[in-house]
Amino acid sequence: MKTEVKTEVKSIVLNLTQHPADGIQQTMGVIEPSDKEAVKRLLTFRMCPDLDTIKLRAIRLKDVAKSHNATHALIGGAPFLMHSLEAALSLAGIVPIYAFSRRESVETTAPDGSVTKSPVFKTAGFIPAGRKVKNNLQGCGYDDLTGKKVGFWRCISSCPASDCCEGEDIWEGLLPHPYNNL
Repeated sequence: MKTEVKTEVKSIVLNLTQHPADGIQQTMGVIEPSDKEAVKRLLTFRMCPDLDTIKLRAIRLKDVAKSHNATHALIGGAPFLMHSLEAALSLAGIVPIYAFSRRESVETTAPDGSVTKSPVFKTAGFIPAGRKVKNNLQGCGYDDLTGKKVGFWRCISSCPASDCCEGEDIWEGLLPHPYNNL
């Protein structure tokens, strides 16, 4: 008789947002990175970034998640960064997720009788990113929603265009190939 050994893989959800995980998120297993300030710096843009800066920051944030052995990453921030970050995390086998929050209004009565209303956001769950990018053996990937090829930053150094993208130029980025939509 064979004995089957089951190993349980514990989910590690790393907070890659600028904000600390709230109490509800913490009870749901969200942990903070060891260097939260570095994550904040990677998420903060003081000037309009070029695509290379966006791609590099996405890769560095992915590296932070990998260094924590994250299975999931709670993400949020500049919308122009999220697509590249989702792709970088997905390629590394890390599931990008977003927090779903409910807005509630809290009233506070001051000693003089005046009332102040303040919005409070309470986490109600997580939503996985809508797109997953799958890497094939040659280094090019496919968007699971569109089935279209996407290029990866650094792809050119490891796979010539004729080998994995059928002779198309490979755009060096974590965003869809710029010519796919023409």
